[in-house]
Amino acid sequence: ELINNFGPYMVVSEGLAIPHAENTDNVYKSGMTLLYLKHPVMFPKNKEVSLLFCLSAVNKKDHIQSLEDILILEEEFSFRKKLKNVNSKKDILKILNDYKKLGR
Repeated sequence: ELINNFGPYMVVSEGLAIPHAENTDNVYKSGMTLLYLKHPVMFPKNKEVSLLFCLSAVNKKDHIQSLEDILILEEEFSFRKKLKNVNSKKDILKILNDYKKLGR
């Protein structure tokens, strides 16, 4: 419904979407889920997406921190570039663990 009303606002850059919604007291724990698709999905306005970070946040501080973490992962750690060479969930977890070792 949000996409129908506001367009593909959650597609933040080519191939990357961050689905999230306002906390309406039904979020009990902050977290993030990663979905990496072998075959991209098409959002409205011909926005093709293969990487999605789905957020849940109990408060605005956690929400902003999650967005900042995604930006650092993408811009400083070249996450999507590294994903091009993955063949399994294990490969993705190794990339994320390497990122985590940097103190992020």
